[in-house]
Amino acid sequence: MSKRAMTVLISLSSALFGIVIVFYSSLFLDPETATHVVIRDIGIAVIIAGIVPVVFERLLLMQASEEITKEFKDHFDPVSERLEGLTDNLFAVKDDMSMLVEEGLQIINGAEKSGIVNIYPVRSASGGSTASFEKVIAEILTKKRGEEISEIVLGGIALNEFFGGERFYHTIEGQCLKDANVQYKVLLLDPFSLSARERAIAEENDEGYGEDPKFRNSQLYLQIKSSVHNLKAIKDRSNEKKNKRFNIEARFYDVGPMAYFVIGREWLLIEQYHSGQAPGRSGSMGGHIPILQVKANSSFYERIRWHSDYLWKRAEKKDRTLDVVYKELFEGEVD
Repeated sequence: MSKRAMTVLISLSSALFGIVIVFYSSLFLDPETATHVVIRDIGIAVIIAGIVPVVFERLLLMQASEEITKEFKDHFDPVSERLEGLTDNLFAVKDDMSMLVEEGLQIINGAEKSGIVNIYPVRSASGGSTASFEKVIAEILTKKRGEEISEIVLGGIALNEFFGGERFYHTIEGQCLKDANVQYKVLLLDPFSLSARERAIAEENDEGYGEDPKFRNSQLYLQIKSSVHNLKAIKDRSNEKKNKRFNIEARFYDVGPMAYFVIGREWLLIEQYHSGQAPGRSGSMGGHIPILQVKANSSFYERIRWHSDYLWKRAEKKDRTLDVVYKELFEGEVD
């Protein structure tokens, strides 16, 4: 039995004993005698002595309960306010997450309707950031085609990653040596066009590059010249081998560069070109915009294919072929 329970039991027993004493004095003693008065008063005193501790303990408990309640309230109110603030924050986060999910779904739905299946980091990034993009290009270039000849269209300004002697150049060169079932149509910016000079001015951030001799020393002109040299080497090698399946042709367009693109049978990779540099900056402006991968059975794919056909036919009408441009670039030079 607990100490508190023992105290209550003793107090109640004392009060009961006092009641018995008072009851005894009332029944068996003469009310007029002093003995009756003394015994009655003793009984009353015993009753009071028994009740007072219980009442006093009860009062103490009530006071303690009030103090505890007040202390709990003092501590709980700030916690409650913080919980309310946290709840508000959680609802705000929930709303933000719902908005992000909704925006994400809108982007996904828009991409799906447009035929976009992936977005790759910029080509100019170093390390693994371009690995997935290069993997897709390699798949487009080297996918096994059986006996069916595939056409691949490459479009850009200089396309040095394909014909600058690095990266995909050796892949294409190897296909030439093996007489692979692939035909390349390559579209490059005409180095003798007004558009090329305007692009050089934008890249070098210097109006002087619109005129010779600066223009012919610009990065743009030299990169196109390098690609033309390597393109001609692959084409000559293919002719020497008398390839029946592998073929590569190039045309040179004279309009402002719109995009870098790789068109295969199943996919299109495209990067939007831009003009203009940050103040004080110079150099190639290509490779700084994310690349979209687009599936073949889409309007997006078809329109870029029509765009490449237009540039090809326009260059053919003006006789801007690989042999012609190569001769203009290297005439008088020792190869």
